[in-house]
Amino acid sequence: EPNSGLDPKTILDNFYDQFKGIIGEEDVKEVLNIIKEHFTVDWYKRNPILSKINMSITGYYFKKCQSRDAAKQKAEQIVTLLNQMVKDFITATDERGE
Repeated sequence: EPNSGLDPKTILDNFYDQFKGIIGEEDVKEVLNIIKEHFTVDWYKRNPILSKINMSITGYYFKKCQSRDAAKQKAEQIVTLLNQMVKDFITATDERGE
């Protein structure tokens, strides 16, 4: 079937490579699982989904490092990067033309 918009797998594979360097191999797996749970094709347009991702990632890091501030910072960094990557990905896809 034709490629309907964004393929989560492509984005998440891409995400894995880019994020491994930033947050480390162990965390990237957990974070990806969180994102997969919430992923919908047009999630990047939906703030509720982004804030759910943000909250879940904050929760993960809070358990891990016991610092609410550090956890929040990590989550913000990840969601910002994720957003940027998806935007870049969409732009690239649009330019190729489906």
